[in-house]
Amino acid sequence: RSSDLLEQGNLVMEGDAEQVVSQYIERNKEKAEARLQKKRALQKKHEAPKRWGNRKVEIVDVRILNAHDAEQRIFKTGDELHLRIRYRAHEPIPDAVFGMAIHNHQGVHITGPNTQVAGLHLPPLEGEGEVLCNIHNLSLLNGLYHVSVAIVNEADTDTYDYHNRQYDFRVDNADTPGAEKFGLVTLGVQWQFLGK
Repeated sequence: RSSDLLEQGNLVMEGDAEQVVSQYIERNKEKAEARLQKKRALQKKHEAPKRWGNRKVEIVDVRILNAHDAEQRIFKTGDELHLRIRYRAHEPIPDAVFGMAIHNHQGVHITGPNTQVAGLHLPPLEGEGEVLCNIHNLSLLNGLYHVSVAIVNEADTDTYDYHNRQYDFRVDNADTPGAEKFGLVTLGVQWQFLGK
């Protein structure tokens, strides 16, 4: 079967129906990602900064990466997502804890892991370096998610730097057959029919 892909009345692609549909889905993802980045840039321009802390150690860069270490903003449930946090310590910091939080677009706090809870005791921070938070199997379902990142002390009494909901990504399973659609997360549930 042959199909055509039109965009604003112009022929973009002609060929096998399956390839045309794949191209259509890919083009829509690219457009959605561009819209998301544009929206976030406009929001940042008009919002007051959502950052606080004494900045003895600063978060200087945060990147949301895929399994191939490339920046990405649109994922599928089950994908790998890596959060790379670059820091700069202005003085030796002996007790740093890195954390992240994910909220949905309605502000629901979904998770908030940190290096201390994970059992990763960091050496004293000096100068610049990076910390990587790996999510090997993203269990979130369709939606827009906001990421916060922070550096605090082990007692959680001193905030060095906190970026509140400054980073975004989207989960989009629209072209994934059989993907769960309801709720915030998938639990990997398996059903069994036991009969009568």
